[in-house]
Amino acid sequence: MPTNKQDKSAPLVDFPDRSRLRSEAAAWVILLGRDSVSVDDRQNLAQWLAQSSAHRAAFEELQGLDSELSLLRDLDDIGIAMADHGHTKPRMNRRRFAAGLAAAGLLAPLAGVYLTRRENAEIAEERSFVTSVGEQLSAGLSDGSSIKVNTASRVRLAFSDDERSVWLDAGEAFFSVAKDPDRPFRVYTSGGVVQAIGTAFAVRVADDMALQVSVEEGVVALSPASDATDVELAGKSGATEQLIAGQKAVFRNELQSIETLAMADLERSLAWRQGVLAYADERLADVIDDVSRYTEIKISMSGRDVAERRVAGYFRVGEVDALFESLQLSFGLQVKRVGDGYLISDSSDAP
Repeated sequence: MPTNKQDKSAPLVDFPDRSRLRSEAAAWVILLGRDSVSVDDRQNLAQWLAQSSAHRAAFEELQGLDSELSLLRDLDDIGIAMADHGHTKPRMNRRRFAAGLAAAGLLAPLAGVYLTRRENAEIAEERSFVTSVGEQLSAGLSDGSSIKVNTASRVRLAFSDDERSVWLDAGEAFFSVAKDPDRPFRVYTSGGVVQAIGTAFAVRVADDMALQVSVEEGVVALSPASDATDVELAGKSGATEQLIAGQKAVFRNELQSIETLAMADLERSLAWRQGVLAYADERLADVIDDVSRYTEIKISMSGRDVAERRVAGYFRVGEVDALFESLQLSFGLQVKRVGDGYLISDSSDAP
C-alpha cells in the first residue's frame, strides 16, 4: 500500500453539513420538551433520524443532561426556525428535557447511572463528545487528562471531587489519564468497566458489545458491567482482571481473550490516533471490517479465498481509493463498482 501519503484532497463521501444537522437536531430536542408531542411529530422524528448515522449522531450530541440549556442558548436561531414551522419555543427545565427524551426512547443506555452519579456528587466537569462516521476529535480535560475520540463514537464524562467517570456508549476512544490517586478514572461500557489511576489506554465497544482494551502505559483493571449499576462499587468486585502496558484484551463481563503485543504491533493498532490505518500480514476480511468503520461506502468480497488473503500496508483514514488501488496493483485483486458499493474479487475470477 502507498506509504506516507499526504494527499489532502476532498473526501470520497459527501457527509451532511454538521451545522445544519445540529440546528435541526436542536429543533427536535426542543419539540420533545413540550408538554405534548403528537404521534405525527414522533413519526417525523423517526424518519429524520433514519436518514443517516450523521443525523442520529447530531441528535445524540444534544442529550447531555446537564448542558442542554447552554446548548440551546447557543442556538437561539432555532426558535425562529421553529416559529416558521408553526411551533413556539418552550420554556424548558432539566426534568422536562430528560422526560421528553425518555418518552422518545432515545436516552443513552447508561443514563440511569449518569443521573444517579449527578445526584450524589457535585460535578466539577461534565462534557459529551459525538463523532460521525469518518470523523475524529481530540480534547484536553480539566484534570490534565486528554481524550481522542475515534469514528462513529459517543462519549460522556462527569468528573466530581471523588471520581472521574466516563461513559463510552458506542465506538472507540483513547485516554491519556493524569495521575490522581484520590479520584479513580473509570470508563463504563455495556461490556465492562475499565479503571485506571495514571495510564494511557484505548477502549472500544465492538458490534457484539464486547469491550476491547489496549494498554499503552501503566495498568488498568477490568470489572463486569453489572458493577456499573452502583458507581461506588464499580471496579471493586472480586471478579476483576488487570492489564499492563503492551497487553490487549477482549472483555464481556468476563475475560474473553488477552494477548501481549510487541510495541510496534501495539502502536500499529493505535495508529488511528494519527489519522492512519496500519496493517501487517492481516486477513483481508479483518482489514475490510476495520476500514468500514470509517466510511459509509459499502465494501464486500467474493471469489475463492479472497477473505483469507493476507495483506499489509497503511494509509490515511478515509482514503478508500488508496486501499482499492493497492489491492489491485500490489495484491492482484479486482475491485469494481456494484450497485451502491464495491466488490473485491480475485482477478482470476474476472470474465
